[in-house]
Amino acid sequence: MRKIKPVIILLSIQLAIALTLALINPVSDFIVRKKGTEYIFALEESYLTGDFVNYIQVNAYIKLIFEFDRFESHSQDYALISTDENGISYISSLSDEKPENGNWLGSKAKTFDYYYLLTSDKIDYELIENSFISQDLFYEFKFSDKYEITAKAYVYNGKIVLDSFLVDGVELKEFLRTKKDD
Repeated sequence: MRKIKPVIILLSIQLAIALTLALINPVSDFIVRKKGTEYIFALEESYLTGDFVNYIQVNAYIKLIFEFDRFESHSQDYALISTDENGISYISSLSDEKPENGNWLGSKAKTFDYYYLLTSDKIDYELIENSFISQDLFYEFKFSDKYEITAKAYVYNGKIVLDSFLVDGVELKEFLRTKKDD
């Protein structure tokens, strides 16, 4: 019995640590969603990847309204967000100084302007395979330029949580479903 007690204690500690680590990201995302500001970001170079059976991943870059080379190293810590008169947001510049308002993203992240979203509800591959959608909406799974692709996201203290990707203002899954019905 004495030999089992330390093993049980050790396993309990490891389980507690694993549960804590598993909860940190969802709690952080919840705080960003709850306290953050909602933005509709303009996107560029939006495309789909995945195995198209178990998941589909939407990938995109947030549109920048300044000259920027993605392959260079940038020392600035903050990416500033601006919103136009139509409610569409962009990254307007990079800065070394933290902005006084909450409209910024941390640029020290992997790449501050590149984001992806694993679709939470499986989007049936059949919706994408539909001939109208494949030819009209996608070119080799890159979104066609004739559609406006945006992302709804929440930003708080430099962190971003993506909520959904929108095609012409309609959630991607719903857009694909409606196009299949046409």
